[in-house]
Amino acid sequence: MVGCSKSMDIDKPIGIDVITTPMPGKQVVVEGHGRETFFAIGPIGGVGEARANGVASLHGFEDGATIVSVQANIAVPEDGKFLEAWMADGGGKPVVSLGHLTNAFNDVRHSVRYETPKDLRAYSKIVITEEGDDGDPSPSLILAEGLLKANAR
Repeated sequence: MVGCSKSMDIDKPIGIDVITTPMPGKQVVVEGHGRETFFAIGPIGGVGEARANGVASLHGFEDGATIVSVQANIAVPEDGKFLEAWMADGGGKPVVSLGHLTNAFNDVRHSVRYETPKDLRAYSKIVITEEGDDGDPSPSLILAEGLLKANAR
């Protein structure tokens, strides 16, 4: 196959995108944290003119730790900007940064996995923002958001 004046081998994989996250089921046990005691999941959608979709999940464990995973399809920001995921509770608690979203193939598929020894079950809102590389630690332009819904365990 020829594309952009380069010969391409269509049988050779271009890469693998692996997202490590506990999967819901009858019982989830994560080494170092023990048994899962809480699980919440919710869809993510674009805000205003921003086009985005995805899913976020939160797993709470018997040692009090939390693992949050966010996968979102959203446009790659322009040079000098990046995407960041946040958690909020809507009740005045400070927002928690989950970190920069990454995309392995420079396309719309972005993800972040955040692990903390803190219990974040009180935070049910996920927000994705576009940030400038300006050193400002607070959330900027909101592009997408979603609410997590607790599921019985």
